[in-house]
Amino acid sequence: MSYLPRSCVLSAIALASLLAGCSSSGPVAPSEVANPFVSGSGGAVQVNTLRAFGDSYTDKQWTDSTGTANWVELTRRRGLALRTENYAIGGARAMYGERRALDQQITTWEGKKSPIADRDLTVIYMGHNDIGRLGSPDNLVRSTTGYKDAVARLVKDGATSGNNRLFITQLHDWSKGPGVSDAAPYSQVRGWNKMLGELANATPNVIAVDMFTVFERIFEDPERFGFKNVTTANASRSSIDTLYNDATHFGSRGQDIIARVYQHYISRGWNWASTLAAGAETVSRLNQDIDNGTLVLTYADDTGKVAPGLRLLALGTDPVNGVFQGGRRHQSAFRLDDPAHERMGLRAPRGIALDFGSAGSGSGAGRTADGRMGLAFVQYGQDGRQSLASASDRVSNARHSSATAFYWHQPAGGLTFSTQLTRIDHQDLSHSADDILQLQSLNRTRGQSWAFEHKVRKALEWQGSRVTPWMSVGVQRHQLNPATLSSLYTSDVRFSSSASQYWLAGVGLDLQSPVIAIDGGHKLQLGGSLQHQTSLSRRSVQVFMQESANQLQQSEIFHQGRLQHTYLGLGAHMQLASGWRLRANYTADLQNITGASSVALLADLSF
Repeated sequence: MSYLPRSCVLSAIALASLLAGCSSSGPVAPSEVANPFVSGSGGAVQVNTLRAFGDSYTDKQWTDSTGTANWVELTRRRGLALRTENYAIGGARAMYGERRALDQQITTWEGKKSPIADRDLTVIYMGHNDIGRLGSPDNLVRSTTGYKDAVARLVKDGATSGNNRLFITQLHDWSKGPGVSDAAPYSQVRGWNKMLGELANATPNVIAVDMFTVFERIFEDPERFGFKNVTTANASRSSIDTLYNDATHFGSRGQDIIARVYQHYISRGWNWASTLAAGAETVSRLNQDIDNGTLVLTYADDTGKVAPGLRLLALGTDPVNGVFQGGRRHQSAFRLDDPAHERMGLRAPRGIALDFGSAGSGSGAGRTADGRMGLAFVQYGQDGRQSLASASDRVSNARHSSATAFYWHQPAGGLTFSTQLTRIDHQDLSHSADDILQLQSLNRTRGQSWAFEHKVRKALEWQGSRVTPWMSVGVQRHQLNPATLSSLYTSDVRFSSSASQYWLAGVGLDLQSPVIAIDGGHKLQLGGSLQHQTSLSRRSVQVFMQESANQLQQSEIFHQGRLQHTYLGLGAHMQLASGWRLRANYTADLQNITGASSVALLADLSF
């Protein structure tokens, strides 16, 4: 009887590969309102020149000095702006009377002889220092005057003429900063943002960009957006899962979100941002875009969470034996359970999946978790291998399988429930030859496998690491189709058999370290898994054989013993600042280390 691979291998591999996808703003959808920044027939958005005025949240010298990303530079690197001019100065205020004030920044720009041209975007992002840590003594009266005068000056210089636009930025809740008082500053932030909204509504082609609503969503539900800490400063983790780099400034994660918001306002959010008056309706539309995944605020590699909706995914770009199953990256997919795929020498699976995600509802602690379901189509196989039975004999074998898997994944009540149903069709090809007798034979056998598995996981945080115990139960059924096989030295033999069926139970523990920040913007993460699988019951298999020469039929019953496997997985994943990802994985069956172990080294580039 031909050996059939265990179907859980393919099903788990297919679903683990779903993490290969990542979120991106991409080309803007066909717009109901003419967007002057859309260029070319592909619908891509690109500003000619992005001019920025502001304080330390924008000043590149300041962000460079603290080792954090800069939102202006991020927009340029992502192709949102063909070129950038950054006139922001750390500590600047909108009121008159300081060399770094807003009016002096505009004077500096005017002296550069770099006039506003067609399809330029001007951005003002300031007010933090006008409010200060304790609140503005004159309730922002002088700052309001300086800001309005600066807007009028930029309008006169052409910032809102023709295809040009001016963005004025409403601040996040400055009072939530660890180094800022939570009394007077909050009411002044609200008053400042109200003034900016009214100013935008009264001035054609001026748009108020709402950072307040975006960061309120993050403050309300940090975990959803990949944050563990939004209340205290931690410079070493502000590029990973902490919002504040110091007492008053965001780190690289916050700067990335700022860049994404500006990008959203001139791309997918353009229809409503350019037509609706700043106020309750724009707040509602912005919240909708966050909820439905149109505005993505997370790093895919940090959270593993994917925007709701239907996606077509390419499968097979992740390593076969992933080790980060218990962490955030795998909260939206199934994990790889079985190193047997490597033991059989099979190629990595390739295919596609129709993946649908449903958005949770509510907010904060009462928010229901996002669920996912989908249909995966995958093929994998084993290239022909040749062996010598003797000096004159040659034998080669090849195995190919294709699978269809339906999966469902739903977090609920602190647990994660995963269910999967998979069908795999197998085809084995074998070729034998005797060069001396000039004989050869070619045999083809087919079979099918069905598998159903249900798994429950519980992710636990411990000293910055994630520990995920899990348990599973499932059933598998394997059937070999009747086949007539030819031999070099005997007559043809007809084989058939009953189905092999067994129930499996498994328990395991997955470990994932915190992301370790390394100098130069690199990130390292370590992981491991230990799992044990055992069969609860196995049906005996009866094999029938009939040789064509004598028509004698024989049968034999094979009593199947208990399956016992204990698997160990270790690995490391490094994300380089250049965009390259390096991964190393080791897997082994502890009951058969010499015959069932593998090492994988992979590198890929995201672009």
